[in-house]
Amino acid sequence: MKTMTKKTLIAYSTKTGINAQAAHAIADALKTTYSMDVTVADLKNGPPDIAPFQNIIVGGGVDRTSVYNEAVDFLEKDFWGKNVAVYFSCEDEENPKAQSTEDNSIKVLAKNKALKPIDVAAFGGCRLSQGRPVMDELNMNRVREWAIELGKKFSALKPMPVVEVKPVVERKTKPMPIVEMPAAAKENEGVFEIICDAADRFRFHLKAGNGEIIAVSQSYGAKDSAIKGIDSVKMNAPIAKIADLTTVKGATQKSKQAGGIVQDPVFEIQFNEPDRFRFHLKAGNGEIIAVSQSYLSKQAAETGIASVKKNAPMAKVVDQTIAAT
Repeated sequence: MKTMTKKTLIAYSTKTGINAQAAHAIADALKTTYSMDVTVADLKNGPPDIAPFQNIIVGGGVDRTSVYNEAVDFLEKDFWGKNVAVYFSCEDEENPKAQSTEDNSIKVLAKNKALKPIDVAAFGGCRLSQGRPVMDELNMNRVREWAIELGKKFSALKPMPVVEVKPVVERKTKPMPIVEMPAAAKENEGVFEIICDAADRFRFHLKAGNGEIIAVSQSYGAKDSAIKGIDSVKMNAPIAKIADLTTVKGATQKSKQAGGIVQDPVFEIQFNEPDRFRFHLKAGNGEIIAVSQSYLSKQAAETGIASVKKNAPMAKVVDQTIAAT
């Protein structure tokens, strides 16, 4: 079994050219930061073949409240096994509001309820420069920052395995056993998966019983360090307090500190970017041991924290790096 090359496709729809600028800015950020193999395609030329790509980013231009049909139709495809992210480039002169982002997400995914993007973002800042629409620098910076964060997620996700047919060879020794998740864990229990990322470093994901990734780790140079990180999450998540750093009150009622060092484990809810939320789980020494995806609402982030508290303590550990070997 081999691993599909993590090629990335950015497919966008546009009328003013704003979305094309965003698409190429995302591509440049992924190429420069992660040396990714990125292809950019304008959907007005027809839907591209998605088969060669592991990561797919779809950019939907927005006219008032309607996402352009090319993007909506493209998102009806079967993206099984692909890592998909979606972004919108709106006509707003400033940052698009969270509600419009959520509404547009519902619209474009209405015909493909099986599709669960790993991230959704929206950008505005449309203005005229020398008689043509351009995106202002503030939003262009937001595009680049989002692309870099998205690249981290792509790198942390386990590539889709591709079955390779080989001639039968007589073996004198038994093949290496592959570690698989117990059937009960797949359906009912949380699970930690240890993986190798694109830089050949170790990370872990915490998945809920429904298979959704609810927290990811930093990268580690050694597998033992990733295992210690899992143990730390198991120990700290159930007892961690919650500090809402998005409010003045929450920012002043953080966990105990001594000399700048956090003394109690804590989930910190933060603004990830304008109108988005995420949380960090910090151990008692102040080290970040797990982070969440981006959420459209604070309530969703709180639900994610509850899921980590519930699933982490008894979660099985599956070493996907052995399976990959």
